[in-house]
Amino acid sequence: MRHIVHKLTTLALKIDYDLLQRSGLVHKLAQKQRELKDAQDAFAVLKMELNRCKDHYNHKKNEMNRQKQRANQIAPMTAELKELFKTFPDDIDKLNIAIEEAEIKANLNYRENPHLIEDYEKRSAEIAELQTQLNDMTENADTIDQKMENTKQQWLPNLKILVGKINNSFKKYFHNIGCYGRVNLAEDNDFSKYGIVIHVSFRTGQKAQILDAHTQSGGERSVTTMLFLVSLQDLTKCPFRLVDEINQGMDPTNERMIFEEVSKSACKPNQPQFFLITPKLLPGLVFTKEMTV
Repeated sequence: MRHIVHKLTTLALKIDYDLLQRSGLVHKLAQKQRELKDAQDAFAVLKMELNRCKDHYNHKKNEMNRQKQRANQIAPMTAELKELFKTFPDDIDKLNIAIEEAEIKANLNYRENPHLIEDYEKRSAEIAELQTQLNDMTENADTIDQKMENTKQQWLPNLKILVGKINNSFKKYFHNIGCYGRVNLAEDNDFSKYGIVIHVSFRTGQKAQILDAHTQSGGERSVTTMLFLVSLQDLTKCPFRLVDEINQGMDPTNERMIFEEVSKSACKPNQPQFFLITPKLLPGLVFTKEMTV
């Protein structure tokens, strides 16, 4: 019996101890729950502050973009301005001081000239209008240049071929009289400066020079003119050809050579009639059966 009472007493003490321990845990749990709620409340407050900061950031960002667009409209960012911005201070306080100094200078200039801003805006508008006109004119000029280039390519290759044929005949006729000559096409961006350039040399070792009224003698110019006309014969179609007093100013040697070359060319098969009008002829010229005096 005494043994049973001892066990019951021990069990009762253990139950009381467990109840006390449980009571402490409940107290701690309640404390931790209070701490959790306080932390949740603090988190909610911080989250609201974070959202407010985000809204404020987005508002300022949008405002910055609007101000940037406005600044680009007033003063577009150029390479020159980028270099100028590199000279500005990075510190916000120093930058504000620089802005204040610039505003003071601007106000002083405005007092001296109240119409300064109005004049500036007027000039800016005029510059913008002129820039637009310049862009339109440049675009039109590019279009016209392209059309001109396309048109030029339609006739220039054929013209070069034609001048090349004339040059071959001209060089051959000059070679036959023991001289040198060539025909070139002068090209230029200005179409009015296109033309035929003739180089001739009548003496051995002499550099070919452009045919003009000062370098060659009258007889040499007549020889060149006649041989150039003869060079055109195979490239042009006509019922007859007539040359009047082409031998005037020629010395006997050149006159004889020109007469021979003209005769050979005019007497070729399928050539039109050729009339040479002259007040005189050299003695001893060779006349073929195709020729009549």
